Amino acid sequence: MRLLVFAFFILIFIAVYGSAHWPLYHLVVRSFAPSTPWSHAVRAFFALSGLLFFLVRFTPLDWKPLAVWADTWFGIVFIAFTAWLLLLAPTLVWRPQARGFDIAALALTTLVSLFALVHNALPPRVKIIDVSIPGAPSMTVAQLSDIHLNRWTAPGRVDTIVERTLAAKPDLVAVTGDLVDERDGGLDFLLPSLQRLRAPLGVWAVPGNHEFYSGVDQAADLTTRAGFRWMRNERT
Repeated sequence: MRLLVFAFFILIFIAVYGSAHWPLYHLVVRSFAPSTPWSHAVRAFFALSGLLFFLVRFTPLDWKPLAVWADTWFGIVFIAFTAWLLLLAPTLVWRPQARGFDIAALALTTLVSLFALVHNALPPRVKIIDVSIPGAPSMTVAQLSDIHLNRWTAPGRVDTIVERTLAAKPDLVAVTGDLVDERDGGLDFLLPSLQRLRAPLGVWAVPGNHEFYSGVDQAADLTTRAGFRWMRNERT
């Protein structure tokens, strides 16, 4: 039953991801490659870029530039889809020229995509939130989420996250899902960095959806060997 549910999810995901390509393809072809030879080339480029997202996850394909492009393309597609929807709404009451609409949508997509790429390359941002709970002892909790470790993650990036966390001197560290994003394991090279993450009340981790996509047992094994307290359908 679980396999059937997962297969259904994959089919829905493929349908949504494939459909999300249409606005970007339509904008690019209509604006810059209206001739038949160019439109064929663009169509092939879109198809290959879209397939890469699945190839780097479900095949032995192990070349970092392709993996980076697959994830980058995934983001660009949905940014373009969102930009298209945002700019489409005003056209219900205002009819701009098609080329003007296309250029605006592509410009918005480019700007947001560049911002996302730069933001992703920067070290993670530390956000401090004060929460007052009457009767509760004063303590510092560091929450880490959506780190998405994979075979291409640089140990230096993990070291930066650990160092920034330790600098806050937390009493407890909570890793709230999507720590890993690697289907075939192979993350032992990051263990030395993860094992440096410590707190007086412990480091606690729970699975997110990507742990289940990647293999929840593998994620549990990695976090346990890193010295984290793994929790699944538990409370303490």
